[in-house]
Amino acid sequence: MTTPLWLSHLVVMYHPVVWCHHSHIPESWQRWVDKPAAHPLLNHWLARQYQLLERDLSISKREDHLLQSAIQHWHRLPDAAMLIGSLLLRDDLLAQGRHLFCSSAVQTFIALPLPEVQYRSADMVMPPPLSAAGQPLQTGASFLFALFSQFSPALHKRARLLFPLTLGIPKGEAPLTPANINLLIMALNHAYHFS
Repeated sequence: MTTPLWLSHLVVMYHPVVWCHHSHIPESWQRWVDKPAAHPLLNHWLARQYQLLERDLSISKREDHLLQSAIQHWHRLPDAAMLIGSLLLRDDLLAQGRHLFCSSAVQTFIALPLPEVQYRSADMVMPPPLSAAGQPLQTGASFLFALFSQFSPALHKRARLLFPLTLGIPKGEAPLTPANINLLIMALNHAYHFS
């Protein structure tokens, strides 16, 4: 059963402790994450620490479906980023034989015949060379943030909390084209069905 959109929206906006990556919470507070009584204090700290005070998630009709899908599957965005990054780096994964070590979700996703996406990384040539194990996640997160930068700052700041604190995410450019929107929605659906 899926969570209603209004409830997902409230969780994304006001309850980051349940979806943020654990590296954003101080180590001494990690033991309190599983205790619902501590959630108000942890949510307050996260909101202050990462300036999550903006409440504007206003969207235009063009981005409506994309944003609804992102909010509905918020906690799956890191999985979707891994899928997208693996697809963008597909040629290198295949050439180096590293696709054999990928999860079944990644292997099936990079085998899909998806249209060419428009993405350009500001500090890497595209497609970037595959040099590190975490690079598909970095590349996919860069793609997501490039899309989300066209939405409200509230969404963009919260999306950053989904990923590890130490993950270096390069800047990129990804316009809201039908192919890019389709790629994100396909990745979210794929992450949903393979989790």
